[in-house]
Amino acid sequence: MLCAMSTQHRPKASPLAGAQVPQGVKYLDAAQLAAFTAAFAQWYKATPGQATRRARGRVWCLFLVLRYTGARLQETLNLDDRADIRLDNASIRFHGGADAGAAREVQLPREAALELAAYLDDPAHAAVRGAVFRMDQGHVRRKFQEVGQKAGLPKELANPTALRRSRAIELLQGGMPLPIVQQVLGQGTANLAASLLEFSDDATRRILGEHLRRENARRLSARNTFFGRVARIRAGDIQSEVELTTLGGYPVSAIITNGSVRSMQLREGQYATAMVKAPWVMLARGDAAPQVSAANRFAGIIRHLRAGELCTEVVTELADGVQVCAVITNDSATALALLEGQRIWVMFEAFAVILLAD
Repeated sequence: MLCAMSTQHRPKASPLAGAQVPQGVKYLDAAQLAAFTAAFAQWYKATPGQATRRARGRVWCLFLVLRYTGARLQETLNLDDRADIRLDNASIRFHGGADAGAAREVQLPREAALELAAYLDDPAHAAVRGAVFRMDQGHVRRKFQEVGQKAGLPKELANPTALRRSRAIELLQGGMPLPIVQQVLGQGTANLAASLLEFSDDATRRILGEHLRRENARRLSARNTFFGRVARIRAGDIQSEVELTTLGGYPVSAIITNGSVRSMQLREGQYATAMVKAPWVMLARGDAAPQVSAANRFAGIIRHLRAGELCTEVVTELADGVQVCAVITNDSATALALLEGQRIWVMFEAFAVILLAD
């Protein structure tokens, strides 16, 4: 059932989840949104008779769009379901206008897109295709009230305006940046979305604490982890070279598939994290940079050596404080005559780098 979307598989709570909605703002909370969605699905799918089911299905489709895009009622009524809804990539194109903000494309959750596809692709509904959303506003509002009553909602919450406001609050509390929420809703000013949340002293401390924790983690990265900004992406026929400039100014190169670039939506200027496993890190002595094929070569100081039965762990600290751990054989460690405090080069291939988009 579609109503389960709001209650199952929830991600880790956002720091904004504790933000309070100002008193007097009329919106549906998570339980009410789930109840409204379930009541609408039941109202539509339990309908006997093909003609009535087709008519109710149009309102159901409109509800889904309003519920998951936060769009205005009028701009949704203006949609052409043949031209403006992309079922292949689960998106809806709103054209904007004088009263509807800028034109924009909004993504839908997969389950909502599947529900729309089930109605739009049904041959029994061919007669209304192209005009599925072309309904009278009064009719839509009456049906919202009718279904809202079945869901046990107060009258002032069973309407498109409350649904739009609720979606904005849901996105903000989920951690979506305010400018993105503004863009999704087609708002001309951020003040409208910003006015939907207020923060107690406790929530402010928690959010600031989370920001400082992440900031500190980036500044003092875990071993073999480099955080920075994507400086360049050079695409090939199958793979792409991605160059990351770390906060310490180091260039880190990675080779990943073009499919990975697309799936991570990587772009120049975006922040990302590069990681490399310790066994893939090579070491070399000398003042000058080694003449090797490895794309990533950084000079540092050996801070820690630990020899095991077969291998030695070597922890090197770079000038920006990032530590790089290498695991080499004991024979290699002996041949290199490694000592703590010694200058060393750490190297790894671009193919050994794992990238994570921030």
